[in-house]
Amino acid sequence: MLSGSLSKPWTKAFLGKNIIFTDVGSETQMAQQSLVLPAHVANRTLPQWFLPNLSADELRSCSRPDAICILPVGTKNGHQRDIQAIQPSRWDVHLIEIRYCDDTRPEQQLARATEQLIRFKHALAQQCHKVGQHTILIGVMGTIYKSHTDQIHELPLARSKLGLDRCRVRKLTLDLNTRSIQNATKIINTSRRLKKSRKEHLALFKPLPAPSS
Repeated sequence: MLSGSLSKPWTKAFLGKNIIFTDVGSETQMAQQSLVLPAHVANRTLPQWFLPNLSADELRSCSRPDAICILPVGTKNGHQRDIQAIQPSRWDVHLIEIRYCDDTRPEQQLARATEQLIRFKHALAQQCHKVGQHTILIGVMGTIYKSHTDQIHELPLARSKLGLDRCRVRKLTLDLNTRSIQNATKIINTSRRLKKSRKEHLALFKPLPAPSS
């Protein structure tokens, strides 16, 4: 649910209307984070109007990012317009991908995230003015990478147009760090309990020593 943590501030920001898709989990998971998406934001299933050349089955099965934002080319002074009323040739599309990675070796997940969306970006490039991908990496033990923290702030959708200044980016980064540590702690504790339970189970069936003659 890292994507939920990122979607919450963006959808509430100045140009949150330009967020048209998120992949933040089920309704139950959203409720656990008190996350309510605006009515215009599709969740988990891409809207048909976004890629009309793909069938409904292809839209459901294709790899997709954690969030999609569309900034119409030539938007001035934060003026919001209905995205569907704008020709795709004037869409500046931003794909946002959030990934857990090995704290000391993030490059592998970064490459996977790029490779996974190659076909998706190619399909969009056939109809859009510009397509960009922004991958945010979070270490499984809570590592936050400065280059990717700066990247959040440098996204066109995260600067003044969306109202995500450095203070909000810092708070968001700390929230992601805390969530990562909490998840890692749960995994470690669960692993320890399972190992202990297995040892106790094996001890119950320990074979009796053979009787002496």
